[in-house]
Amino acid sequence: MFYPLFIFTERRIASYLSAIGQKFLSVYRSCGTYIAFLTILFTVYMVKPNYTSFGYLFLLLLWIIGRQLVEKTKRQLWLPLKVYAISVFIFIYSLSSFSSLEMYLSRMIDLYFYLGYDSKASSFDNVWESLAVLIVMQLYSYERRQSKQNRQVYLVQLEPGPLGFIKRLLIWHSQKILFIALFYASLSPISTFGFLYLLGLVFCSTLPKISSIPSKSFLVYTGFLVTAEYLFQMWGEQAKMFPGQKYSNISIILGFCVYSPGFWGLESGLRGKVLVIVACTLQYNVFRWLERMPNIVLSNEQWEEPCPLFVSTEDAFDDVTICNEESKPPCNPHPPAALQEGASSKSPKIMTSGLPRAHDTPSANTGGSDSNSKKYSFGFIWGSNKESHKWDKMRIVSLRKERFETQKTVLKIYMKFWMENIFNLLGLEINMLTLLLASFALLNALSMLYIALLAACILLNRQVIRKIWPIFVFLFASILILEYFVIWKDMSPLNSHATSEIHCHDCWKTSTLHFHYCEKCWLGLVVDDPRMLISYFGVFMLACFKLRADRLSSFSGSSTYRQIMSQRKNTFVWRDLSFETKSMWTFLDYLRLYCYCHLLDLVLILILITGTMEYDILHLGYLAFALVFFRMRLEILKKKNKIFKFLRVYNFVVIILSLAYQSPFVGGPSAGKCDTANTIYEMIGFYKYDYGFRITARSAIVEIIIFVLVSLQSYMFSSQEFDYVCRYLEAEQIGAIVREQEKKAAWKTEQLQQIRESEEKKRQRNMQVEKMKSEMLNLQIQLHSINTSTNCIDGFSHSSEGLRRRRSASLISNNDIGIPDKEDQVLGRLDAVFPTESHESSACMDVETPLTEEYIKQSADSPLCEITEIDIDTPSSESGKKGNVKGPAKENPLKSAVQLFGDGVSQVQSIGNQAVNNLVSFLNISQEDSDSNEHTNTEDQIYDEMESQKSRPVYLDRASSLQSDRSSDAASLQLGRIFRYIWYQMRSNNDVVCYFCFVLVFLWNFSLLSMVYLGALYLYALWVNTGPSYIFWVIMLIYTELYILLQYLYQIIIQHCGLSIDPGLLRELGFPIHKVTSSFVVSSLPLFLVYLFTLIQSSITPKDGEWMSSTDFKFKRNDLHTKDNPTRYSWREKAWYLLTQMTNMVKLVVRSFFRYWKSLTQGAESPPYFVQVSMDVNFWPEDGIQPERIESGINKLLRVIHNDKCKEKNPNICSFASRVNIQSIERSKENSSVALVVFEVVYASPVTDCSLAEWNKSLTPAADVAKEILKAQRAGFVEEVGFPYRILSVIGGGKREIDLYAYIFCADLIVFFLVAIFYQSVIKNKSEFLEVYQLEDQFPKEYVFMLMAIFFLIVLDRIIYLCSFATGKVIFYIFNLILFTYSVTEYDWQLDPSRQHAAQFALRAIFLAKAVSLGLQAVQIRYGIPNKSTLYRQFLTSEVSRINYLGYRLYRALPFLYELRCVLDWSCTTTSLTMYDWLKLEDINASLYLVKCDSVLNRATHKQGEKQTKMTKCCNGICLFFVLICVIWAPMLMYSSGNPTNIANPIKEASFQVDIKTVSGRLNLYQTTLCERIQWDSLNSEVNADPNGYLNAYNTNDIQLICCQADASTLWLVPLVVQNRLIQSLEWYTDMEIFFSWVLSRDRPKGKEVVKYEKTIDPQYLPIQSDVQKVLNGSMNSFRLYNVYPRYFRVTGSGDVRPLEEDGAVNADLVLNREQLEWWAFKDVNPPNISRFCGGLTGPMAIIVSEETPPQGILGDTLSKFSIWGLYITFVLAVGRFIRLQCSDLRMRIPFENLPSCDRLIAICEDIYNARAEGELGVEEVLYWTLVKIYRSPHMLLEYTKPD
Repeated sequence: MFYPLFIFTERRIASYLSAIGQKFLSVYRSCGTYIAFLTILFTVYMVKPNYTSFGYLFLLLLWIIGRQLVEKTKRQLWLPLKVYAISVFIFIYSLSSFSSLEMYLSRMIDLYFYLGYDSKASSFDNVWESLAVLIVMQLYSYERRQSKQNRQVYLVQLEPGPLGFIKRLLIWHSQKILFIALFYASLSPISTFGFLYLLGLVFCSTLPKISSIPSKSFLVYTGFLVTAEYLFQMWGEQAKMFPGQKYSNISIILGFCVYSPGFWGLESGLRGKVLVIVACTLQYNVFRWLERMPNIVLSNEQWEEPCPLFVSTEDAFDDVTICNEESKPPCNPHPPAALQEGASSKSPKIMTSGLPRAHDTPSANTGGSDSNSKKYSFGFIWGSNKESHKWDKMRIVSLRKERFETQKTVLKIYMKFWMENIFNLLGLEINMLTLLLASFALLNALSMLYIALLAACILLNRQVIRKIWPIFVFLFASILILEYFVIWKDMSPLNSHATSEIHCHDCWKTSTLHFHYCEKCWLGLVVDDPRMLISYFGVFMLACFKLRADRLSSFSGSSTYRQIMSQRKNTFVWRDLSFETKSMWTFLDYLRLYCYCHLLDLVLILILITGTMEYDILHLGYLAFALVFFRMRLEILKKKNKIFKFLRVYNFVVIILSLAYQSPFVGGPSAGKCDTANTIYEMIGFYKYDYGFRITARSAIVEIIIFVLVSLQSYMFSSQEFDYVCRYLEAEQIGAIVREQEKKAAWKTEQLQQIRESEEKKRQRNMQVEKMKSEMLNLQIQLHSINTSTNCIDGFSHSSEGLRRRRSASLISNNDIGIPDKEDQVLGRLDAVFPTESHESSACMDVETPLTEEYIKQSADSPLCEITEIDIDTPSSESGKKGNVKGPAKENPLKSAVQLFGDGVSQVQSIGNQAVNNLVSFLNISQEDSDSNEHTNTEDQIYDEMESQKSRPVYLDRASSLQSDRSSDAASLQLGRIFRYIWYQMRSNNDVVCYFCFVLVFLWNFSLLSMVYLGALYLYALWVNTGPSYIFWVIMLIYTELYILLQYLYQIIIQHCGLSIDPGLLRELGFPIHKVTSSFVVSSLPLFLVYLFTLIQSSITPKDGEWMSSTDFKFKRNDLHTKDNPTRYSWREKAWYLLTQMTNMVKLVVRSFFRYWKSLTQGAESPPYFVQVSMDVNFWPEDGIQPERIESGINKLLRVIHNDKCKEKNPNICSFASRVNIQSIERSKENSSVALVVFEVVYASPVTDCSLAEWNKSLTPAADVAKEILKAQRAGFVEEVGFPYRILSVIGGGKREIDLYAYIFCADLIVFFLVAIFYQSVIKNKSEFLEVYQLEDQFPKEYVFMLMAIFFLIVLDRIIYLCSFATGKVIFYIFNLILFTYSVTEYDWQLDPSRQHAAQFALRAIFLAKAVSLGLQAVQIRYGIPNKSTLYRQFLTSEVSRINYLGYRLYRALPFLYELRCVLDWSCTTTSLTMYDWLKLEDINASLYLVKCDSVLNRATHKQGEKQTKMTKCCNGICLFFVLICVIWAPMLMYSSGNPTNIANPIKEASFQVDIKTVSGRLNLYQTTLCERIQWDSLNSEVNADPNGYLNAYNTNDIQLICCQADASTLWLVPLVVQNRLIQSLEWYTDMEIFFSWVLSRDRPKGKEVVKYEKTIDPQYLPIQSDVQKVLNGSMNSFRLYNVYPRYFRVTGSGDVRPLEEDGAVNADLVLNREQLEWWAFKDVNPPNISRFCGGLTGPMAIIVSEETPPQGILGDTLSKFSIWGLYITFVLAVGRFIRLQCSDLRMRIPFENLPSCDRLIAICEDIYNARAEGELGVEEVLYWTLVKIYRSPHMLLEYTKPD
């Protein structure tokens, strides 16, 4: 049983091993010959040249050459080598074995020299060479025998796969490899033999690829050279041809050289020849591979490629023949004609087989017609524009996929075709690039020749170039041969020039020293670097390749060409890039469009970078081209090479001039002065290039890259496909213009709707005022009778009715939709809330006015509409909920891990989707906002989603997973909407970024040139109604370009010449004083930011995006007059005509200026000019309202009113009536029977009078037309002209009212505080803040005047705002702009350049805040000054929110702000209230707002009985507790020595003096100022300096040891009379006092820097008066003083001096020294141990503790000036008193703060404001006193604040 199994296993192993053996044998059969070649060659390399190795080498060459010549490997070729190897092995082995034979032969010859035998080496070392050769030859012979027995069967086929492609690639390029090997052999070394190589290369370059002559001839020649050079290594020394010998010159001329010993010596010597042999061997294999290919694919023409490069798998096995290498002839002799015809008939099959079958043949599942219709369906959809929008969306998706597959197929075929025919298609371009590279690599006269040929290639036609190209090839070959001859001549020993120390590649820096040699180098007469020949060879070879490609008759013989022709019907998928077929585009189409449109951007960016790399004129040109071409990008894309050619010409001229400058005749090292020619050359931009290509600012690689990219862009412009791109860009631009006009029309329509709503609000407010008038009498009677007990309830109900009605009207006025229906609903709701109103007495009803009765009747007739939210949990719903909860609980299926993981993933996805949806809702992104402004096809996205849903697996048992899968695509769509929304917001707000950059440029240097940006921004851009036009952005772009170029030109001048210009003038103009060492872009970054964002804005803003209506083409004065016939005028008439034109231009400018000023001060409408007419349409027609009928009716109405206006005047003067065009008709959303018709005003006639018959440029044409329609309606002309519908209202013109005063005030307030803080930085160039006083307790007058000026400007702005004075606002705005701009620039120009950083930072911060204020004011002027009727609104109280609440509290907390505002408003507003009443009303309104905020924000969310949360307690209670703790203890910490902000305040100077005082007066005895200050921590720690521990409580950094000189620093120069008087006073009177005083100086506190500690010595310690008299009269020298002063004392932070101890007082002798001069001395009697540190100073000594003080500033100086307890008590008591005031008597504020509802009271306040706005001052005052009476009566206050 096991035996057969063993046999089977053994056979399998044997067969497996046999297969492995066959595999190895097959591999060896393929490369065994080359293994033998390499083994023999390496063997020869590893031994010293001798006769034995020469035999190996000679026989090997004989074998290789013979095989190449006979084109077959024969036994006669390799057998001699095997026999020779056997013979050598036997002979060497015999020598090693028989010593006698070795000794015999050694006496005859040198065995090592001739045979390579070393007698001292082992036998193996002598035998291994022959043994290795013998082994490989034996293996080779074995393989040959096996090959004869097993004849190889070759399939005549095109081998597929990577190996076959590599073989075909080698077939294509084997000749090129041979030519490269020949050129390398000619250079190693340069000699006669190398010259023959080069000549053969030149001649063989004209032969076709299928010729075997080059490989055979060069192989024979190379074999001869290898043999000769190897023999030269053995015989050269004997022939005296080695270097230094007699005939060495001959060997150098021929090319023989001595190899270095060893393997690498021989390898390097024979490398070139071996490479030629390898290339020739490759040629042999190429011919063998061609023999095995089918004849059908081989080319028949001489100059075509031998075989195709790309084949498919089907082509490889089309023809299969069996061919035997030994017995059968080659398989590719020319077949007969019939076979050729058959082959030609099969060729289409070969060329089309590479394409997918699905695109060529009909599908097997469908009929032919169906498949054809499917194949060409997208062709039909593109051909029919009318039907293209009706296709099913699913079919569009499928057609797009089909297009993508077709594009990929065609792209593959084209790529193959381009790779096979690269020189046929791009041969000229490749040669042009080679000429350019060679020119910059050579840098000689031949470079100029190459550039001239390059220019000829650019300018001449391709057909002409093709005809003269052989001349070019001959010229390149001649240059190569001549330059080779020159370098051979220079390197030959016959040349005896003595300039070996210099080289041609060093001439760029040494041309002036070695002019003649460098001149020859540049002319090409001297070549000392063989690498230069590589450039010549490259130019020649590529020219030969193009010449060979030009000899091809056509592409018809190429298989890939025939494949392209078979696919030409599908090539339109690559050509079509039209706007109509954008829905069919694929990713490749978008990529092509991006490349077509943005390659120009890449080129210009590179040129811009190049232009900023060096400061010279040529780079300035590049920079100018980049800046200008970026601006003209769309124009360049349209006109293409008509504009772009200038850049190409400039680049080529720069290349020519740069190459010409490399000659030694011009240029040289620069001296750095502008008066030298070399410096001028460098300023222009000419530099001597270093050898080789280096990526630097001065290298040639930059010019080359620019040339390549510019040429590529020019080629792309000239392509036919770019025409499709141009048409697409034009269509896209037209679409952008249309979208811009549609956006403006929608914006204008929305503005009209807002105006309509605001007008409705005004009407409601007027009605409210009228109702308030009618209710005043009733309200007064009710308030007078409310105190009576009988009529209390009735009176209150009457009063509450009126107030409730006013409340309803107030609510209506604040509502966005103010229509009667809504008003009735609100009134009905309020009536339903107060049921007591139905029980009114008849007596009270009789008091009401008729207007009130009518109003009540209307409100009663209206339906009651109560909107409530009821949240009732019914039992059924509860049961349902319980059922829903219990249902899933009953199911307990076993969940697998996969299911749990799926639930987790679905939960994560749902969380992510919810986050995305929350982000969309937070950003308030609607579907219209995100998609309306994008050029994307949303339908494609929807159906892509449908496709993705089809392919997504659905698990029905996993509801959560299914839900997450469904929502994932929705989330992706939401993300797409978010990104599109962000991109749209960036595009729409790019103008704001431009404005910020305008300000940034001015803040950059505060110069005159940058002021232009401020003027453009604040005097035009922010004032224009619809924003700046395209022309504005282009002008700013041009100015920025000029500014950048001026900055660059200035750097060119100072970098090269270093001119000295007035620094002040440079600073004023905005130029840097010093050279810029960094990058130009970095140094001028604000300018480039302005340029970038302005460029983006100019590309975003459509060129013709302004609203273009028929007003621009009709009724123009110039169009009504015919032009005069051209006649000849005299010079006087011409001058008069020119003067007239100039006068008209001046008049036009002046008229435009006044019109612009009038538009600013009086307001102007922005185009488009729309008028909205509301019509009453009871019955809508079935076919809708006809627009022509409505338009003709309105125009007829306008003509009638115009004729009525001008009927009494000359009709020639009033010739035009107003005219409108209908824009849209839609049904009103509020009322279905109302139609809203929007008209566009074509022309508006003057409203007041009839002007001349010319174009009436009204500022408010829409408002004028609206007035005419309303006038016609009032005059009854509407019925007269038969207008079909009744006109309800007309809305025209007007602006959207916005109020930005609050923001402006905040910005101005920030400016005020910034000036107050940074004044010291600007004026004194110091970094301290709030340090503004120069004298003690005084502010500088400039500082005060500046703050007062800013303050009064704020006040003046408020006054203008309150008065709604538009002209004053404009003048004030311009004055503000000029004032702040002048002040900031003047301060900046006066700053010290060395210390201007802090000051410039302060100036920039101040002006940036003011820039925000000016911008807001400009926007306010654009929209118009708010009307007086809207000024009662307060910004912070307009909405109840947390931010408004905190802001209002802050506003009320700022000192004097609230009071100033109230007083100023009362002073500038027309009112009937006194100032005190006004303040009470404002306080009531403020308290009510705070109460409402507290009720809405805090109490509304709190449920009764609910405990306060921990967060609330923490934020309110705990935080307040810690604040109080800090108030109590923080001041004490600040006043303590542990204050962390304190800094050391050491003693800087010290002096000591002793005075004596008697009845006669006071006299100074001793004074010294020579005192040394020693830090306590620097004393020796080994000595106990404080034995009593007085200083333990103090910081050692604050302790100083003061040591003074014993001798006085002043002489005793008291006159004798004075001394006698002093002595007498001591004798007559007993009163004597002696004082001592220490005078100490510190840096702080401010005003107390000098501290004096003076004290009188106790009388008991005074000396005897007689002793003092004796010292004075000279009988004694000294007297003693006891307890003079304490040795330890402390200087406090406030400047007081306090002793630390009283026991250790100082005892001293006061000595009067009498020599030539007299002086006093103070000698310490009992000095302590610490006196040793004084260094011999034995005078007064003290240990002083100088306490730390707060840093300088307002806080520090305040703390230092006053006492601790005074400040502490003042601060703590003040804060405590403030807190006590806030917390005490809270019960008294309960009636006014804890109001359940304050809406009615707020409504009364709003009624007061409304009455004041409408000028009803009586109503205002009555309502005010009503409010006062409500607050006086607690009962009324309680009733009016009840909740609804």
